Amino acid sequence: MRERGQIVPGLVRPIDNGTHHYQIVYGRRRWNAAKQLGLPFRAVIKELTDEQAIVYQGEENTNREDLTFVEKCLFAHQQEAAGFRRDIICASLSTTKSHLSEMLRITTTVPRSVLLLVGRAPDTGRRRWLEFCERWNAQPDAHRLIEKALASEPTERFQAAFAALKQPEVKPKKPASSARREIHANGNLLATVAQSNAGSKLSFQKNVPRGFVDYLAERMPELHAQYLADGKEG
Repeated sequence: MRERGQIVPGLVRPIDNGTHHYQIVYGRRRWNAAKQLGLPFRAVIKELTDEQAIVYQGEENTNREDLTFVEKCLFAHQQEAAGFRRDIICASLSTTKSHLSEMLRITTTVPRSVLLLVGRAPDTGRRRWLEFCERWNAQPDAHRLIEKALASEPTERFQAAFAALKQPEVKPKKPASSARREIHANGNLLATVAQSNAGSKLSFQKNVPRGFVDYLAERMPELHAQYLADGKEG
């Protein structure tokens, strides 16, 4: 700009009738650069409503080749927070209502501070960011994990943050401790007793007559009463 001047003008709209004050619709970075260089800021003056201004601003941002998906999401979130209707925001971003809903879902799921920490993510699109949201919801310690992953200033910041949000590891349950005891009769294995934290299980061998099993089942209350009478409880 110092050498060639301001090539592309900005856009401003008059505010405060009769005071010659203007609001920058787009071109704020050009205005800052011109101010620092001591150069005049060139801009088109146009009467615009709030809705028209947001549409112009969105179109200008969308036409920037370097505007990433998440930056569009943040822009949409900012405009909805300012009270603009979704149809106006859709027009400003040249997108559909369904896509806008997904964009706002990202900015309402993941805190703005985290999105800014991850950065522009120039090669990351809608699907990948939606997957990021799913991982964020599934990981209760998401914020800390991302801060830790990005503390080392990795080149691929989105990939580092995405990898940090891996699904929580589900530790396999330890098998209940068990003890196995064999019951023999007449030199043959009659049954086995398996004892564990979940309870005890008595299993008879195949060759044990069913009648004996029924007989034992009928005697079980009597045996239990005798056991209590002998003072062996506990």
